[in-house]
Amino acid sequence: MIALTYAPTVIGIGIGVALGRVGTWLRLPRWLHRPRQQGFKAVDSESVEWQRNQATQAGVTYFMKPLFEDQRTGDRILLGRYPPGEINPSHFHPAAHGMYVLQGTLVTHRGSFGPRSYVWFPPYEVMWHGATPDQELVVLFMAGRNLSTHYTKTEPPNA
Repeated sequence: MIALTYAPTVIGIGIGVALGRVGTWLRLPRWLHRPRQQGFKAVDSESVEWQRNQATQAGVTYFMKPLFEDQRTGDRILLGRYPPGEINPSHFHPAAHGMYVLQGTLVTHRGSFGPRSYVWFPPYEVMWHGATPDQELVVLFMAGRNLSTHYTKTEPPNA
């Protein structure tokens, strides 16, 4: 009778151990993985190289410095830099993102925003944004998971 009383516990522990071992060679559903905690991180942004955008070079040139990505949530923070006059043409993202203007003026479909302005773009809103013709733009860019870019046919007006 004692064995039957403890059987569910033993079975539960056995399944947990088995899943732990199976997980090393079998891809388990995401919900079965324990999220990893990320610890403290400090980044000297001067030591990170600017990376040119690759996917949309024909339409716009901008540069990025990845500063942080949370492996658990997919949230990302990076520095973005647009040369003078560069505008990312009309597009939307399935995820929201924000920009904090550090230098220059962020020109958008909703107006222009100078240093120390924070601009939040909701998901699926068709937008365009970039730098004024006479100044470089540097922003702190924050985004969640799934920030793919989908370009539309609407053209932004001349900044």
